[in-house]
Amino acid sequence: MAELRKNILGQLSGTVGNTVFRIRNGKSIVYTRPREYNMSTSENLKDNRSRFALTVSFAKFINNIPLLKQTWKEADIGGTNAYQRIIKHNAGKNTSKFLTKNNIVTPPGTPLIIEEVHFDISEIILLLKMCKEFPLLTAAPFSILLVIFFFEPIQTNNSYYSFYYSCKSMDYNITDTEFSISFPVDDECLDYMTWFNKSVLYAALVKKDPITQKLLWSSTGVKERD
Repeated sequence: MAELRKNILGQLSGTVGNTVFRIRNGKSIVYTRPREYNMSTSENLKDNRSRFALTVSFAKFINNIPLLKQTWKEADIGGTNAYQRIIKHNAGKNTSKFLTKNNIVTPPGTPLIIEEVHFDISEIILLLKMCKEFPLLTAAPFSILLVIFFFEPIQTNNSYYSFYYSCKSMDYNITDTEFSISFPVDDECLDYMTWFNKSVLYAALVKKDPITQKLLWSSTGVKERD
């Protein structure tokens, strides 16, 4: 706010754009009117920040799994490092509250589909389907990695979401295009199954090429579970 000491037009009163002229105690005062608060814009910004925060949390979790981190490091895609690549390829694919079927734990690779999922208190069974054109990826030894995103807490005092990771090393060849794999349910996973109503499962196959020693991997198979 400022005071107009001299004004050749006389004392001014009124509004010009965001500038307001007032007369107080015989003096002309000028100040800038605050811009109107746009509630919808504010909510959109808040939602975008929440969405990106979840993307970053997911990227940090994946980047801390050495085998998955290495796939992003070796992938022929844009990005200066594995962490930035994970963020880049997952940004905009989740909501502000949960991950979706569009999120990925590995860069694009050999197609992998999770056809069915069965949960109980002792094991998680996945029915997986691969393309028959890529038998090398399921030749032993190779690893099957499982990442689960748990969300929608049953109790309000629980976390909004949690990540879980498990890995199974395979010492025998898989020759069928469809095959089932079971993961044991440990105490951590059992707690999450108890605390949350919903989850999204992400699976991938990873192995080292016996000739080049570089990693081979599948695309991310995804399945939602209510």
